[in-house]
Amino acid sequence: MDTLLFSLLNGVIYGLLLFMVSAGLTLVFGMMGVLNFAHASFYMLGAYFAYTLQGVLGFGAAVVVAMLAGRRRGRGGGALLPAACPPPWPRA
Repeated sequence: MDTLLFSLLNGVIYGLLLFMVSAGLTLVFGMMGVLNFAHASFYMLGAYFAYTLQGVLGFGAAVVVAMLAGRRRGRGGGALLPAACPPPWPRA
């Protein structure tokens, strides 16, 4: 009986967690006015990176390392993107 209760509670908690993530992403993309699936793929890559580090570092440290690595890669990509893909219109 205890196993059934814990399984039901875990399912409810997991469902609420997925709801919070989806509501947050909806809010962010709604405020940006843009639906860009590249954002979701980068979120997925960060989550996968944290998941793979979780076994070595533990959950909290893996999330922190994944966030810091994502910020670092994002800054580097943001700096290289204008040079690699110039806009088709002249800059004012």
